[in-house]
Parts: sequence; structure tokens; C-alpha cells
Amino acid sequence: MQGVAQRPARRLPYRAGEPIPPGYQLTRRSRPGLWIPGMIMLVVPWAISAAAASGSSDGQLDELYIPVLGPFLTINDASDWARSPLLIDGLVQVAGVTMFILGLTLKRQYLVYMGGTHGRYFAANPTLGGVQLEARF
Repeated sequence: MQGVAQRPARRLPYRAGEPIPPGYQLTRRSRPGLWIPGMIMLVVPWAISAAAASGSSDGQLDELYIPVLGPFLTINDASDWARSPLLIDGLVQVAGVTMFILGLTLKRQYLVYMGGTHGRYFAANPTLGGVQLEARF
């Protein structure tokens, strides 16, 4: 019985100091498990705050248009019942921006198979300044 040639794994985890197998290349990628939830945690509370500010006719909530800082700038002038929601809003936005930045800057290393007939590779990695595109044919 003849053996069937198996295709090498497309992507392998990499640990620092390990030798890189033939046909593989070390690649660094952002951590979407951090930056996507971080972006959601930043944008959703800020959008709710901005909607609340747009509904205010006296301009007392205009600071809520400022992401991350807005809830903290508004908290001193807020009524007692509104202080806790503003504090939670601000803390969630701070956590979101922190996760977003860490997810983009803390790269994870992988080994990507580049050799043989299956060496085609394309990646789009979000960065703080836009998108980094990589392609190999």
C-alpha cells in the first residue's frame, strides 16, 4: 500500500528559540481577540454617550462627545443618580481603548507554510495607521 503525501499544516504556533521547519516562515500578526472587542467596548458606550449629548438642549452634556474623557469631564456636574452610569461608561471606554491598542501592538508569532505548491499566502493585518498587506505567490 502506498503512503499518501500529507499537506503540511498551513499555520503552526511558534515558541521563541525553536528551529523553523523547512518551508515555513515566521510571521507576526495582531491579536484580533483583543482589538475587536476593545473597539466594540470603546465605540458602543461612546455612541450611547454621544446620543445622550445630542438629546440635551442646554449643552451641559457636550463633553460626552469626547471619547474616553467625556464621561469623566461630565461627572462633576451630573446629578447623583447619573454619576454611577457615567463612571461605568468611562471605565468601559478606558478598558476598550486599552484592549484596542494592546491588540494592535502586541503581536503573536506564527509559522506560515510558504514552500511547495501551497505557498500562496495573503494577509491583511490592521495597524494603528491603517492596514498592512502581505502577499506571497
